[in-house]
Amino acid sequence: MRIGGAERALYQLIRTQRGTEYLPALTVISEGGLYAEKVAALGVRVFELNQRRPTDLSVRRLFQATASEYDLIHFHDQSPALMYLAARLKNHDLSTPIGAAIMSIAGHVA
Repeated sequence: MRIGGAERALYQLIRTQRGTEYLPALTVISEGGLYAEKVAALGVRVFELNQRRPTDLSVRRLFQATASEYDLIHFHDQSPALMYLAARLKNHDLSTPIGAAIMSIAGHVA
């Protein structure tokens, strides 16, 4: 997880959800870093997948186990393999700019 504006915005979003009905978690596709540490310091679960490349499916089981615990999965960045896996989970919503295309491939959209 790099240090930048998008990462800071994600941290701020998670921080504002404390004390609400929502239970956020953060899954980092690569390695954690500064903002993953800050999120963890809030008491939020942080999962680091350490995915080597966007099409790497070696993290499949860990990702599916983690994602299956939550109702909404939002992708901030594009990770085609993980988006595809998320779209295949039943009873979960997927939020991403290209989600409709991925969900169509997975058979969730007519």
